[in-house]
Amino acid sequence: KRLEEARTFLEEGARKNPESIQIQAALGAMATRKLRRWDEGAPYLVRALELAAARDPQTLSEDERDAWQDAFRCLATNRLEAGDREAARRVAQAGLE
Repeated sequence: KRLEEARTFLEEGARKNPESIQIQAALGAMATRKLRRWDEGAPYLVRALELAAARDPQTLSEDERDAWQDAFRCLATNRLEAGDREAARRVAQAGLE
């Protein structure tokens, strides 16, 4: 019920922690799942995936790994809902790999 307040909080967190996989994934998930703003959510999710890809998977914390996996799931759903079935398929395939 307090989505805008939560979003503001996450955006502040992103400004202070620009390399946080979890915050980027949370912002993207909120825009996608709660607000249904596909074009707004996708860049956050892509950023979360880029941040995770830049790291050695063995160095990711359990929370970071969870956020990484959720970013794949959420971005695939995001692209499907936005009408881009091919992008959704590519994201889902990348997540399985």
